[in-house]
Amino acid sequence: MESTSKANLLNRLKDHLKRIKNLPSGPLYQSINKYLAELHLESGDEGVAIYHFVESQAVSLRLRTVEQINRLSMKCLGKSVPEDCHKTALEKKLLMLGSCQQESNFDSMMERLKDLPTEWTVVQLTSGYSPRQHVGNPSEVHTPPCVHVSRLDLCAGRPYSLRVPCASRVASRSGNFLRDFLGELEYLKLQYSTMQRENFSRYHLNKMAANSRMQTAMAQIEMNWLQHWRCILVGQLADEQLKNKLEAGLEKIVSNIEKWKSSNTPGVHLLMQALMASYSLSEFEVRKVVSHVTGSDLKSAECKAVAKDICSLGSSFPEMSTAKRHPVILIVDDTLKRLPWESISVLNSHPVTRIHSLHFLHALYKVYEHRIGDGVVQGVDPSKGHYIVNPDNNLNHMEGRIKSAVTSRLPEWRGTFGVKPTPQQFGSALQESDIFAYFGHGSGVQYLGNRQIQRLQVNAVTLLFGCNSTGLTSFGGRVESWSTDQCYIMSCSPCVIATLWNVIDVEIDKVSTNLLHHWLPPTKEMRKIIEDNKQKQPLKTTGNKAKDVDFDLVKRTTSDWRQEPRLLEAMRHGRAASQLFMTSASLVAIGLPVGLASNT
Repeated sequence: MESTSKANLLNRLKDHLKRIKNLPSGPLYQSINKYLAELHLESGDEGVAIYHFVESQAVSLRLRTVEQINRLSMKCLGKSVPEDCHKTALEKKLLMLGSCQQESNFDSMMERLKDLPTEWTVVQLTSGYSPRQHVGNPSEVHTPPCVHVSRLDLCAGRPYSLRVPCASRVASRSGNFLRDFLGELEYLKLQYSTMQRENFSRYHLNKMAANSRMQTAMAQIEMNWLQHWRCILVGQLADEQLKNKLEAGLEKIVSNIEKWKSSNTPGVHLLMQALMASYSLSEFEVRKVVSHVTGSDLKSAECKAVAKDICSLGSSFPEMSTAKRHPVILIVDDTLKRLPWESISVLNSHPVTRIHSLHFLHALYKVYEHRIGDGVVQGVDPSKGHYIVNPDNNLNHMEGRIKSAVTSRLPEWRGTFGVKPTPQQFGSALQESDIFAYFGHGSGVQYLGNRQIQRLQVNAVTLLFGCNSTGLTSFGGRVESWSTDQCYIMSCSPCVIATLWNVIDVEIDKVSTNLLHHWLPPTKEMRKIIEDNKQKQPLKTTGNKAKDVDFDLVKRTTSDWRQEPRLLEAMRHGRAASQLFMTSASLVAIGLPVGLASNT
């Protein structure tokens, strides 16, 4: 009887998807797909469940992009559309909402995954289905009952998903962790807009208290929410020799567990993930992974022995915690986007970027497929850069700091200080440059609006170093959130760097300038300093006032300076320049991993 009821429910949900798929409400389409996914998981049909999790992401964004492509097609046919529309390179068929034929859709998803670079670790974080989203105040934020952590790459032979309960695992003042965290961000915004800097002691105390609360919150997410399953987020090792040694060692450990002899099963892959994350997991947490994989009791001698052997093997390779990794690509559910997943300790040394859905990952990959090598979009010309600094002309201290940094460090770049750009100037910089950097309020949409960005073909890696420059805006539970970075991805920017919330100007200036300093190739003067082995004063991190910080990047170059031509690796240097977790954690990458041209 129960199976019959579940079958009827599945059929009704699928029928409803068919009815609304041409022009659905984003949150409704998302919720139905999540509900279908959880029902299929209960039935043991993991593959179809993962398809529905994938299908639930970026619904309104995909619809808007398809609509934009259709409008551009009308322009090609001579019909009336805005003159500033440019043909997008994204393929419409890769973004459209799926039909309800499960087999063909699952096969289509698998074809997408096989097409992506094998170096990528693709993880989707999906909040669990909750009926509470559709009742009561639509603006009310609820902590989801669980998070489904899905590995979408094919390192394990096939994608797999794990359900991580989270409703009661993270302590908070009100019992609603997510609401409290977002409330903290609103408090920060209020503090930045109302606090008088003249009262420096009070400002500093509030700033450090907020910073401490945010650190605690993210530690709770990692240790009490994700727990041992944070190992799933760990990326692949770039060092093949180290990887082979670990695989050989793990094969010996599991050789006595008969049902896990095959190295292609997701079970053994989970053990490999635990091994690669053993620098961050306790032996008890590794034992939990072993228990899940083998089905053995957590307290059994076999489970304890295997976990101990895995930890022992991991500790014999201390370099693993800092070893170079291939890119990790996170697909983060709408409910979870404001959380800085990249800053949990297990991912600290990893190159991490976000993307809105598997559909956009695949579509953007196809745009830049001819330039991708070793999992990275290559060929970004560091000499073709453009910057816009303090366009409102009311951030004079910030302008002075950035001018000190860029004039000597980026001699080939073009740009303006304290000048408002016209929409045409802003758009031209995005289209004609390989790198575009914005230093000002917000994301710059006050100079080039979201709709105008969508109509462009953006070629530049876009760096937006303003407060809340993702522009992430929530419209309530019945409408999907919207962000400026979505417009840039629609316009085919290969990668966007932006902030998740309001940031302190001096701190984000440290982050942005150090990111550029380590990403871009050295100038002639820097090469001379390095060759002469002249030690220069490093960036001071003890001061809190702008005057305490030296922003002349060239003058403080030391002989141990190293370039990181891959942007995601250079972000690590940028984040390290700030003392404040709430500043370093705010910086995220959205899009594909990118790197400079190999001859730079």
